Amino acid sequence: MATNPKALDFADLDNDNVIRAAIGAARATNCHDIEPPRPLRRPLRESDPYPVESLGDGIRRAVEAVANSVEAPVEICAQSALANAALAIQGHANVVLPFGGGTVRPTSLFLVSVAASGDRKSAVDGALGWAIEKHERNLADAASIARADYDNAMEGWNASRMAAKQEAKGRNASAIAAALNDVGAQPMAPLDPMIICSEPTLEGLQKYLATGQPSVGLFSDEGGQFIGGFAMSKENSLKTAAGLSKFWDGAAVRRMRAGEGSSLLLGRRVSFHLMVQPEAANSWLGDPVLRDQGLFSRMLVAAPRSLAGTRFGGDTHSGNLPAVNAFGARLLAILERPCPMAMGKVGELAPREVGLSHQAAGMLRGFNHAVERELAPAGTLRPVAPLAGKIHEHAARLAVVMALFDDLDVAEVDAAAMERGIALAKWYLGEALRLAEVGIISDDVRLGESLLGWLRNAWPHLATDGGKLVSPADVYQRGPGAIREKSVAMQAINVLVDHGWLRQVEGSSLHRMHGRIPHPFP
Repeated sequence: MATNPKALDFADLDNDNVIRAAIGAARATNCHDIEPPRPLRRPLRESDPYPVESLGDGIRRAVEAVANSVEAPVEICAQSALANAALAIQGHANVVLPFGGGTVRPTSLFLVSVAASGDRKSAVDGALGWAIEKHERNLADAASIARADYDNAMEGWNASRMAAKQEAKGRNASAIAAALNDVGAQPMAPLDPMIICSEPTLEGLQKYLATGQPSVGLFSDEGGQFIGGFAMSKENSLKTAAGLSKFWDGAAVRRMRAGEGSSLLLGRRVSFHLMVQPEAANSWLGDPVLRDQGLFSRMLVAAPRSLAGTRFGGDTHSGNLPAVNAFGARLLAILERPCPMAMGKVGELAPREVGLSHQAAGMLRGFNHAVERELAPAGTLRPVAPLAGKIHEHAARLAVVMALFDDLDVAEVDAAAMERGIALAKWYLGEALRLAEVGIISDDVRLGESLLGWLRNAWPHLATDGGKLVSPADVYQRGPGAIREKSVAMQAINVLVDHGWLRQVEGSSLHRMHGRIPHPFP
């Protein structure tokens, strides 16, 4: 790439030696001393300890085992375990809330885990999700056999229809229709076996739910691929967010496309778990359009402090830990148990309804009232009002998932399970409040953070020189979705200059970046 007179030159962000060398060289040539850059926002306070004891014995033991063995944050392990449990259970049961005359809601969970590269997200998911992969392989094997039978059945069905039409040739329409009716209904194709989708478009996910498994998980340990992909592009993000919100609500899937006709899909369930690096999470979760749409009020976010630099005792894999194996075996047993289906329907779930005991319902009402009091204009929960308005439902969903993981046939959620669900919900509410304390920032600073994340993660792979030089034109032509104009690109660049993250090299119009990219997550 040709050197641009307005290019920005930045050092390897993960190489302190390079940074020190740059500073030393600047001082040796009588340049001004390079001061540390200033954070773009205030630092986060420490999060409260995750209430791992509220997960129930089976989930808790597996979470603690993986956290200790892999040496990953316990919050990330808990998120993965809850996501897998919700995926297994969501096809079996809905929860009946003690509000609105008994509102029936899915037990699906939407979770977001913020963790830096190297925090062993993949190792956690692999340890706690092996049963999901095994079940998917079993479904694929069964579908392969069923597909051969289906192909033969279709051949026979088509031949029979042709023979019936030939035999009824010359007769009236009613006679021909009767002959075809005698052949019988068209054979049903086996459902596609995939239950994990990592980066689908909204249309792709909707289309898959018409031909595939009715209960799926949008799971990814590289959530940046989804956030930075087509589904969450500037043109599609609002549509995708609205569609995901409807999945969380359990609404029917309505599709109308030119050339494809219309379809109405009932009884489908989607759980959601993205593991996202801090820079991508910061940009995505801070998007004011998506925040106003309501998607993030349906998500439970955990952003634990990284354990990098403190991991000296583990072996980075789960091995054959009894608690992890027991968790996976329980998960597999639930997955292999057929879900209730709508009468005469293929691929349409009819989950049974699980209510709350009288005491559990009272506890949930009390929790809801306590939250509501803090939503007043001067209330402590005002900054996270959208999530707080739904936190009672999150608590109920968590309680049902944990109760049914222990006993899939449980008739109702008791007080003990509700107490655990409320404890977890309180933690997630506190976590959201903690993140909100540094999340109310100007659009300029948000643009600066977005540009910093892009310069570190994306630009080195796009630039011909490995990402050492970047021009304003590169930023607004190829940069983050929020930056598509020259004036906006200069806004973001000026923020980084003002905070010391980009510094002009003396005697040149080039700028040098040094230090590590700031983000609000520890």
